[in-house]
Amino acid sequence: MDQMKVSELTEKLNKIYKPQPSTLKYWEKSIKPISNLHIGEINHEVVLDYRINGLEQLSESTLKVRIGYLKGIWNKARKWKLIQGENPWLDADDGLIHERRDPDLHPWDYYSSYHNDPYFVCLWYSGMRIGELAGIYKENIVIDSTIPYFNLVHQENRRLKNRESIRKVPIHPKCMPYVKDLYLS
Repeated sequence: MDQMKVSELTEKLNKIYKPQPSTLKYWEKSIKPISNLHIGEINHEVVLDYRINGLEQLSESTLKVRIGYLKGIWNKARKWKLIQGENPWLDADDGLIHERRDPDLHPWDYYSSYHNDPYFVCLWYSGMRIGELAGIYKENIVIDSTIPYFNLVHQENRRLKNRESIRKVPIHPKCMPYVKDLYLS
């Protein structure tokens, strides 16, 4: 087991868990500097080098997220007995700060030039992600209900971000004319 490469470990976990494509992409980015190392080579010194090199090339936030994915990979591998021993990544992100964006918030009137854009109006009143709204099918729009809603589920044209994204989003009355024009005509 210690002779398995980190990239091979990730491939096995991919087959076991079948993560979302976005998660798999983050796994690949996270393991890139160590992908050709054998599991047995991942020790405190390698983890320390990963952190030091990461701080030279990445923001603290990005490095913290990548170490978090490595922690998760190791935890999953330990759970399936693909690797043994302690998780060397457990405290590797200690002291790193994940900075959250603080977007400027503006009132409705600020966006007056978009008030006639059907997608903008539906996004404004629903809070959906752009891809969720843009990829919705007619059959996922329920208007013959007490409260009309978008039924967000995985679809062949796009997957949702995660399982928690599967939900019913009420359609605001101000969106209804646009919903009928865009999706139900």
